[in-house]
Formats: sequence, C-alpha cells, structure tokens
Amino acid sequence: MALLGCDGQAVAEGRVLLAGAADRFRPLLVLAHACRLSHRWHEMALLQEEALRHASSPAREALVR
Repeated sequence: MALLGCDGQAVAEGRVLLAGAADRFRPLLVLAHACRLSHRWHEMALLQEEALRHASSPAREALVR
C-alpha cells in the first residue's frame, strides 16, 4: 500500500469495510495494518486493542499479536 502511494486510500477503504462489518475482527486487523503502513501508530494500537477484545479464541488472539 505505502509502496504504491495509496496508504491514505487504504485507510479510508479500511474504515468503510469496518463500518459495514457484522464481525469487526478481520476488518479491524485490515485497518490496523493500513494504519501501520501509514505510520498512524496510535490509531493502529487502538484498533489492535479493539481486535483483541473481539478475539474469541486463542488463535484469533495470536493473529492480533
């Protein structure tokens, strides 16, 4: 994303994906990843914290970490 110069677009699309999601877990990870590539560290950390709260299994928790 960042390599293609589309990191801002990726964050915007991630937010749209999250807004329409019934299960927020994977969209949270997608958006957190886009924020990481955009150097939005605080936002990334908040999204990862929320994803941890939505992790319903040890495997999902490991995916966040």
